[in-house]
Amino acid sequence: MSNDKWVMVPVEPTPEMLAATSWPNCAATDYAHMLAAAPQAPAAPDVAGLVEALEEIVNPVRFMQERLEEGERLNGMAAVQLAENASYLRGIAIAVLAAHQKRETSHDNQ
Repeated sequence: MSNDKWVMVPVEPTPEMLAATSWPNCAATDYAHMLAAAPQAPAAPDVAGLVEALEEIVNPVRFMQERLEEGERLNGMAAVQLAENASYLRGIAIAVLAAHQKRETSHDNQ
């Protein structure tokens, strides 16, 4: 079931919800039973990876520095040129979107 089929509702029905039903005398009890029997909502998407990718696109030189092995030095001119390379930045976006889609697909198959 897709996320567009889900809505967030209060645990206890509001007075407006009770007024909207055709069976107000038992609506609160039935509502509680319906919530208890409802399937688990799909997991919320993990946006941490997307945020990290955006941060890497905004400041790629910092991420290059973080990935250096001990004793390695970053070639500043090459790093700046790479940071300004649209293909490099696009590659970051493609990689994180692919990982996100793979996660979404595995959640849909569960």
